[in-house]
Amino acid sequence: MIHAMYVDPGFRRLGIGRQLVKQTLELAIAIVGLEQIHLWVLHADGSAADCYRACGFVSQGAVAKNDLKVGERYVDAEYMVLNLSHPPEGAGE
Repeated sequence: MIHAMYVDPGFRRLGIGRQLVKQTLELAIAIVGLEQIHLWVLHADGSAADCYRACGFVSQGAVAKNDLKVGERYVDAEYMVLNLSHPPEGAGE
């Protein structure tokens, strides 16, 4: 489970999040018997979910509307999974 990954807003859109996910996947693929990685991503701005999709994660179902209150507003969340028996291209390189 990837839990609570965060990139400071001043460093977003620089590829840092994608690099963190890629390195995590490289380590995960090496774990014998590990079949899936799960995560829960907030749709506060959408970019995090797009990053995970680009790394091979897929949605596990419908987006949970108003799933978490952040400050004074509710944000949607999505549960995603990556099946390691079919790792994304480029993972582990």
